[in-house]
This record gives sequence, structure tokens and C-alpha cells, in this order.
Amino acid sequence: NSFTNGVFLKMSRFNHACIPNAEYFWNDETDFRDLRAIKAIKIGDEITYSYVGVTCQDRDERRTHLKNNFNFHCMCEACEISEAEVEKDREICTSYKDLRDERHLYIGVGRTEVNILREMYKLAKAMKTLRVSTIVQVILEIGFDSACQGYLNSEDNVTRQEFMEDMIAFTCAGIVL
Repeated sequence: NSFTNGVFLKMSRFNHACIPNAEYFWNDETDFRDLRAIKAIKIGDEITYSYVGVTCQDRDERRTHLKNNFNFHCMCEACEISEAEVEKDREICTSYKDLRDERHLYIGVGRTEVNILREMYKLAKAMKTLRVSTIVQVILEIGFDSACQGYLNSEDNVTRQEFMEDMIAFTCAGIVL
């Protein structure tokens, strides 16, 4: 397996899916890597996790990564899609990457940064292949922190209320995930 912090013999037996039903996490309390369900898994269903990293990749990028690093051609439900769906996937991924890059120009610029993160979240949900942990860490946590800063730096109650609504929205999205 290709984990950077150890060899995990049992975890290496799980298969890949671009839209997995489990994700792995490092457990600080036990110093082990845990695999946890991220959606309901029916009896008899295979437990899968994504071999693709934490970055946004369209279908062709994912397949290239998997072929180069794991020597297989992915044929999961996210990859076996029509050409129209491939193009839509590519457009969503490109838009997400553009917003991610744009956000770096507006770090600490309250309303603009929060709006960009809200749009990134919408695109991440539409993609379905971005890891839940990535969405939480890269979008929701940062969005919540940015909204908190906007709230603290606001001088009028209307703007504070808007930032409060953003804090609640990011928190609720995180709870759902």
C-alpha cells in the first residue's frame, strides 16, 4: 500500500472506489489508521475507500493517477459515465480548482473569502468524489473560521448577522458530513 506513515496490512486489502463508502483517518489516540464508514453500508456490500489523494480530480485525471500508481483502469460508478457526464465532471472540477486558487488571493478578506468557500462547497457536493475529510478541513473549517473573523471584525449588526448565518451554515454542513 502507499501510506506515508506505515504499512497497514489489513487496510491494504480494501478495494478502491472514486465514490467510496468509507474513509481512512489517523487516530491520534491509538496511533493507528482507522477506516470508518462515511455512508450506510448494506450487508453484503463491499467496503471501499478512495486511493486518490485529497485533491480535486476529474475522471480522466483520477484514472491516470490510478493507472500510474496502482496499475489498474478504474471502472467504478463515478468513472463509467457518459461523455456528457465526463465533460460536466471536468467543468465542475475546473471551476473548483479556479475558486481554490482565487481564494488564496482573498484570505482574510471576510465576505469575499466566505462567498468563495460557499461556492467551493456547492461544487464539492456536486463532484461526489472529493473526500469528506477534505471537504471538512479545506472548506468547512476554513469557512467557519473566516465567518468568525468576519463576525468579530464587523461593525454593524446586519453584517454580523450575515456572518453568523454563514457560521451556522458551515457548521450544519459539517455535522451532516
